[in-house]
Amino acid sequence: MHHDGSRRPTTVWWGRRLVPLLTAAVAAVVLVGCGGSARGRVGGHGRTVAGARAVGPTGPAAIPAPASPVPGEWTTDAQLLGIACPAATTCVAVGQSASDQGAVLRSVDGGATWTTTAAPQAAGQLTSVACPTTSACVAVGASTTFHPAVYASDDGGLQWSAATVPPVLAPLTAVACASSAVCVAVGGAVGPQGSVPAVLHSSDGGRTWTSGVLPPGIDELTAAACPSATDCVAVGRSGPVASTTDPAVLQSSDGGATWARRTVPVGGIVPSAVACSTTGHCSMAGYDENRRIDVFWASADGGTTWTLGSAAAGPPPAGGPPVAMACATATTCLVVTQPAMGVATGAVSLTADGGHTWTVTGHLPPAVLPSALACPTSDGCVAVGDGGGLAWATHDAGGSWAPSVTPTALGALAAVRCWTAKACVAVGQSSLRTPLVLWTADGGRRWAAAPSPDVGGGLDAVACPGRRVCVAVGGGQSGIGTALVLRTTDGGRSWQTERLDEAGTLQAVACPTALLCVAGGTTFSLNGGTVPQVTVASSDGGRTWHRMGESPDTAAVAGLSCPTPRLCLAVAGGLSASPVVLSFTDPGRPGARWVVRTRIPRSWHLTSIACPTASTCLAAGSQQPAGAGGLGDLVVDSHDAGRHWQVATAYPPYGRADAIGCISVARCAVVGDGRHSHGAGALVSVAGRFRPAVLPGGVGNLYGVTCLTSHRCLAVGTVPGTAAILASDDAGVDWHAQHLPGVISLAVPPQATS
Repeated sequence: MHHDGSRRPTTVWWGRRLVPLLTAAVAAVVLVGCGGSARGRVGGHGRTVAGARAVGPTGPAAIPAPASPVPGEWTTDAQLLGIACPAATTCVAVGQSASDQGAVLRSVDGGATWTTTAAPQAAGQLTSVACPTTSACVAVGASTTFHPAVYASDDGGLQWSAATVPPVLAPLTAVACASSAVCVAVGGAVGPQGSVPAVLHSSDGGRTWTSGVLPPGIDELTAAACPSATDCVAVGRSGPVASTTDPAVLQSSDGGATWARRTVPVGGIVPSAVACSTTGHCSMAGYDENRRIDVFWASADGGTTWTLGSAAAGPPPAGGPPVAMACATATTCLVVTQPAMGVATGAVSLTADGGHTWTVTGHLPPAVLPSALACPTSDGCVAVGDGGGLAWATHDAGGSWAPSVTPTALGALAAVRCWTAKACVAVGQSSLRTPLVLWTADGGRRWAAAPSPDVGGGLDAVACPGRRVCVAVGGGQSGIGTALVLRTTDGGRSWQTERLDEAGTLQAVACPTALLCVAGGTTFSLNGGTVPQVTVASSDGGRTWHRMGESPDTAAVAGLSCPTPRLCLAVAGGLSASPVVLSFTDPGRPGARWVVRTRIPRSWHLTSIACPTASTCLAAGSQQPAGAGGLGDLVVDSHDAGRHWQVATAYPPYGRADAIGCISVARCAVVGDGRHSHGAGALVSVAGRFRPAVLPGGVGNLYGVTCLTSHRCLAVGTVPGTAAILASDDAGVDWHAQHLPGVISLAVPPQATS
């Protein structure tokens, strides 16, 4: 499973489960989000399987535009672009999430661990942040409409408000604050139509801004620093990108209102990093592309005059282009570089004499691409960026770096089950491709994350056979990995991995008693043609498992329900196997095997089954009507324990139903997944008649559903970029988003071995 329903490089969800790409049509279908009325009836008047007919609306009605019901989430495949540490223990970092939203992280232990806070409303990207005090912070970037934007906070980055800025045409890339009142922001853009520089200044802590006056010939500014309330330095380029003209080094003596050029030794090298201490000492760094060395300058008067420093000495590689610099004292500064050409690591250089001489003290971890640096103490620094994590901390002036415990997105949730009206667990996969488990003790209104087991892979289904006891199943890190079984005895707070020597993925699990559990799935064939079935059973509540007999069709099990301890029904299908309904009598008996209960039309792709009684079952999935180019969602029912089926409701080729949960024979909820432009879909049966349910906008996919009481139901899935949990208090008619724990810290899964 992947943390976003749209990023699936080699696999797609078939139903709510991760299996190989079955057909191009299956990969493209979505469930109707809203629209029309479904005239199906449970146990109703549809024809039998051989001539099952679709009864439903002719098309979807208008669906609200996506608007994530779970804002402010963060995913690790995004990037942090700016950081400020106003104290030794307090840091604020900003950047952009994978869902193209601004993001803010805070640390209160010097960058060792991080938590998210609410990002500024309508922020699309945050590129830089400055915090002159532990409470006053200013961040710059772009809004979701791609306009330059500035945001201010007076509580250390917990809450933000949009600042008043003049019309700015160019992006803002850096911000610096000399005090809680005086700040400057710089930026610019160079394009085929010419350059557009930008410089703003504020005297009220970043709440209102005024355009500064620049000298002519400036193309763009990329970094800034303010050693005092009056003195500020900005660096950038004064020439086209492809030219070798002199760099732009500017200095202001009036808090950023007006700027003047300053002369620096050695022309043609564009400085890319600058930092100043409060004493007026400043350091600046650039990259000589001809000699492939870093070039340093130093100033002792707030950036008015500059002298050339020595090249960094130390073990090769000496580093690539400098990207960030920070000064902890008047004489001590650190600079980090991007990896040099042909080198996997960026260099870290230190000066102890105000920027005159530099020494390479270490290197960043391999593949790390730094973006910003903060040094609250002379030997303690935090770098943020991209690749191999989000933040790294050093306590020996750059000699060694350790990754911080950064937030990890919830990823995607695939299934949810409850054992009381208030106690539930939801399972899925984190964005680090580790099993993800959330638990709740108040009916799903608040959720907490359980520690991740030290395994890779994801969870596709869960069953709770007893009080505080649940069994979750899934698969390893790849489709041909080992099937995965986790078990909890404390209501989901901690999980143990149970040994199961089965290849493939378990996609369904049911536990009709506290001791008896049955799970089914698929073993992927490497030679093509078939999708073999794998089914296992446990007689001790999920501790140990044994292989069950396969059906003659070897069809992959997609959905499973056990209405009694002696009867289990499964819906199954595959690439070459005909879709079937399987039955298993007395699953606890060794040597017993699945048998074909009935064959269903090849146009049916059933992925979930629920049997509220021993005789009545409903199954959900999709169908491909004759002559139709796509799949449409489908609900079928049986009143003779799965021997004969008829259509309860069906929609035109717009979507796919992935999961069904039933309170009773006449009251069921069905959920499915959809494109982000349409949103997920849900159906609800009231008095046996299915009709569309009301969902909040922005829900991209729904994979699992269950009902706690006659009215309270939960559904799980994703919004773009993270997981989502919805709740209904009217048995599935109307749904609303639930509070999630935001982000959680998970261990990196072990590397797969060949």
